[in-house]
Amino acid sequence: MPCPRRWWIVCWPTARSAAWPRSWRFRPPPSRSPAAPDAAALASYFDDNKVRYEKPEYRTVSWVQIAPDSIAATIEVPEEEVRAAYDERADQFAVPERRAVQQILFEAEEPARAAHARITSGEDFAAVALDATGTEASALDLGLLRRGDLPAGTADAVFGVGVDGVTAPVESPFGWHVFRVTAIQPGTTTSFDDARQRIRDEIARDRALDRVYEGANALEDALAGGATLEEAARTMDLPLQSVSGIARSGATKAGDDAEGLPGGRFLQIAFETAQGQLSALGESNNGGFFILRVDGVEAPRTPPIDEVRDQVLTDWRNERRLEIAEERADALAEKARSGTSLADLAAAEGMPSAVLPAITRSGRDLTEGLPGALPATLFGIGEVGGVAVVSDDTQAVVVRLLRIEPVDTAAQDQVRASIQEQIAQGTETDVIELLIADLRGRFGVEVNRDDVVRLYEMAQ
Repeated sequence: MPCPRRWWIVCWPTARSAAWPRSWRFRPPPSRSPAAPDAAALASYFDDNKVRYEKPEYRTVSWVQIAPDSIAATIEVPEEEVRAAYDERADQFAVPERRAVQQILFEAEEPARAAHARITSGEDFAAVALDATGTEASALDLGLLRRGDLPAGTADAVFGVGVDGVTAPVESPFGWHVFRVTAIQPGTTTSFDDARQRIRDEIARDRALDRVYEGANALEDALAGGATLEEAARTMDLPLQSVSGIARSGATKAGDDAEGLPGGRFLQIAFETAQGQLSALGESNNGGFFILRVDGVEAPRTPPIDEVRDQVLTDWRNERRLEIAEERADALAEKARSGTSLADLAAAEGMPSAVLPAITRSGRDLTEGLPGALPATLFGIGEVGGVAVVSDDTQAVVVRLLRIEPVDTAAQDQVRASIQEQIAQGTETDVIELLIADLRGRFGVEVNRDDVVRLYEMAQ
């Protein structure tokens, strides 16, 4: 375990930054802000950083999508069919009663009956358990149980008493039990009226999935026969959708994420398809399919400085502020190395300062808002009293090492044990993942996502 170190800090933020706690924010006075650059300096900065302002390739894309949800909305499911499905799956709509149960377990009948007599005469259940079997109160709880969760032959007894009821001794393959019911969670059943819409939607979606494949084949046939994307969409009564100016990342020129895209490999296919061409059939996220056409391609470009002048000026000022902050931090550090207190220097400059808690080399306990490189810088200081400067994109910080706290050998052993446990767990996870991958490869496992979603929804 690394030695924690305590230190003074003086910060010089280059601009107002949300990363700093409000009480520590400091805005340099106007006289210390960088003067605006002349046109030549700004142009030179832009030339040196052109890659930062490059615009990506944008494409305009049209597509036709066959979605199971849209088809399902048009499918009529007779009421009697919904009712029959509900009756067939009645157990899926019933949540059984559960009971919070405590247990005292005995090897023989006689001590179980003796304990039961003591409890029914008024003695405390937990006290009798401790006296008769040595079982602590914390080990008595079995949790919320359904009938099927209980040992064989004991369910009738447990479900035959009320809250705070104690069963007579009852035998199972594990021995003799005395149970106490501490709470009852009644069972519930979703009525047909409440389940109707869900069942109808599931039946319609199952049928829609079959029609999706039929529709996808029909769409491909229409396009192969010479129809345009617009003509195929009209013939099949499908909407023709489009997006203008979309980047490979899915962002629009305005910087927002494009909405309503089919998902899946849509963007990848859109940027692999030549302008004016139709793509192959692609699969969307919702189990449907799409075919797209690239209507326009705007090549990546570096805009002229006039187009991005405000952003260039902002970036130049931020970098210059950081340079000023680092210069001032270096000057403060030199004064501190000469013996001046950092607290006094900070007060004179009108800057925040603080004595912060000790940190370890890992930096996990670093105060939020400070440069991430600060722990490495601090542990690079050789002696108590040493001073250093560290910065990030928003601030420069001066630190002085106040004290080194020796490593805790006992804690070091705990850390070692924790690391060993993490390695063991990681190895176990890797082995399981390799086994699953091998099984998938040998047996060709397929996942029916619709069934998984349906089972999840029914479990809610």
